[in-house]
Amino acid sequence: LKEQFNQLYAPPQVHSAVQGGMQLEFGHEMQALVEKFNSPNADRVHSLMNKVKDVNDKVVESIDKLLLRQDKIDILVDRTQLLSESSNSFRREAERVRRVVW
Repeated sequence: LKEQFNQLYAPPQVHSAVQGGMQLEFGHEMQALVEKFNSPNADRVHSLMNKVKDVNDKVVESIDKLLLRQDKIDILVDRTQLLSESSNSFRREAERVRRVVW
């Protein structure tokens, strides 16, 4: 708005203008902005943008939780594999000891 005003009027014109003297020429620009920002559509858009932001935040949070869960599952799989290998090794060693003892 300020840039538009400065493009239309030079500083000497602004300083020598009487009160309300530029309103006829520039008033429609100000009125258009007032109507734009006071319209119910602007509030709806703002409300929808807030809802979209909330949904986006929830999606990001869910993805973070999912990634943490996946990390825990990967750790559990690794530990399970180690346990399986250890139990197989223990079983073989127990069978070897049993043969030696008997």
